[in-house]
Amino acid sequence: MSLFSLFKKEPKEPAPAPVQPKRFENEYEFIVHCDGPDSALWKYQEENTDPEDIYEGKTMREFKEDGDPGDKIYKYPPLSVTPKLSAFIGEDGSVEITGYIIDGYDEILVGKSAKTKNKKILKILQEESPKITGELSGGYYWTMESSGYVNDNYYDEYKMRVTFQW
Repeated sequence: MSLFSLFKKEPKEPAPAPVQPKRFENEYEFIVHCDGPDSALWKYQEENTDPEDIYEGKTMREFKEDGDPGDKIYKYPPLSVTPKLSAFIGEDGSVEITGYIIDGYDEILVGKSAKTKNKKILKILQEESPKITGELSGGYYWTMESSGYVNDNYYDEYKMRVTFQW
């Protein structure tokens, strides 16, 4: 027995090929708009945002020093959500799509999609069985004015961007 035979290694099996994420051929995005200020959406954002992420972790002074006129920074960053869509078809054939956020066992009403998109949304849901994802954004934000003043009284309506992939 030679000294080199003690250190002879057995050939290893080749590593399996990495699993590629499923690629989707088609994608469709639309917005579900909130009808007005909604305390349930604000509460959802507040409960699901890390306190360090509020205003991107900046103080108003830091924003004022680092920002440029016209910049804006939201109190809560956009959140990935689990959307639920409900379709209502009227007697006249009109379609209305309502969007909700699923929060545990609760459903939080966001609002409705644009009337011009509803028939296409319903058709995709019925024919394609898409993967559905969503992102909630909006709420209060700071903006820097041309004078360098930071105004903290601005508010954007909430909206949920819904993406279908199939």
